[in-house]
Amino acid sequence: MKTWHQDLFLDRWSKERPRLLGFEGERESAVAIPLVETENGPGILFEVRSSNLLAQPGEICFPGGGIEGEESPAEAAVRECSEELLISADRIHLLTQLDGTLGPSGGPMWAFLVRLEDYEGTYSRDEVEEVFSLSFSELLAAEPVMHSVSMKPVPDDGFLDLIGHAYGWKGRKQSMPFYRFGPHLIWGATGRILKNFLDRIRATEEI
Repeated sequence: MKTWHQDLFLDRWSKERPRLLGFEGERESAVAIPLVETENGPGILFEVRSSNLLAQPGEICFPGGGIEGEESPAEAAVRECSEELLISADRIHLLTQLDGTLGPSGGPMWAFLVRLEDYEGTYSRDEVEEVFSLSFSELLAAEPVMHSVSMKPVPDDGFLDLIGHAYGWKGRKQSMPFYRFGPHLIWGATGRILKNFLDRIRATEEI
């Protein structure tokens, strides 16, 4: 292998963050899963999206939003968390990256576990209707109701002409957990990220 190839890989490609192929036209987003102290011990903070928002008004979500410019997914998650919860970035401690999913718009959504230091319940009313927290004991005791969404590819004009036959797509199903906590229904991308996180905690406790 030529030396310049190695230099290309190490000096340029190693500094680029991986992306999901096939989703280049979709805007990527990042969310923060905020760890806080609740009345019943450690837990997670959730937001209720403002009813004035055009996208998913009133739904439960984690702090997050679109990745801007050259920022990394982790930087976007911390920035969005800071903007939505009105807490300085130096009080948002990034712990680790978690598994991501596809967001409501169809683009990749990256997830990061963070710890909030001295959080006092503040939030931006432009984006957030309210915040609430659930302890790990409440979350781990809950079993979601599972549903799925079927998705089937629809090729554009000329696609089948190139391969010469109808392709036997089987489509795919996207799992959709639904968690009910009092008046709050957690589902969609937030539900998938939450379930994955709780499943990993259970698996860790069994080791």
